[in-house]
Amino acid sequence: MRFTVGKKLLLGFGIVLLLLFALGYLSVKTMDYMKGRVDSITAVWVPGVESINELNFEAEHVLNLTYRHKDETDASTMDVLSNSIAQLYDKFDTNLAVYETTLHSDGEKVQFEQLKASWKQFKDNNKLALEASRSNNRDKAMELLNDGQKLFDDMQTSFNDLKKLNHDGAIAAGDDGRQFL
Repeated sequence: MRFTVGKKLLLGFGIVLLLLFALGYLSVKTMDYMKGRVDSITAVWVPGVESINELNFEAEHVLNLTYRHKDETDASTMDVLSNSIAQLYDKFDTNLAVYETTLHSDGEKVQFEQLKASWKQFKDNNKLALEASRSNNRDKAMELLNDGQKLFDDMQTSFNDLKKLNHDGAIAAGDDGRQFL
């Protein structure tokens, strides 16, 4: 069978068009995969890091306000500080529950349970320090605050471990996307 020039041109353009569609389909599939990786980073790992940073800030703020409470002599200012600390307790507990929804690995769950246990100890100790401060027992309050500082340092270790787990997860998701290319 002989192809005329018109049929040859039509066949050539058909092949080019077919290759163009195949390349377009492959490009769309690759972009869809990369979008999934980006979504994984932004929907899973980044919120985890943000939550941990927020929890860390709230715990630091509780400790700071408790030190201020210990040094305060005015009862009304002590009340304001106590109310602020109580609000931070609630906010921390709420954010802890939010963070729990972002847990993915068993290692992260273990670190999270350690953080919850450290937070409970820290909070219980902090409440005792506030009571001692309120009753003007500055020596007892300072002793409890020193213990609270050690408990805070334990929490800090959990915060840092959780930040690292989330950071490493984001890096792994990014690397997974790069390997696909």
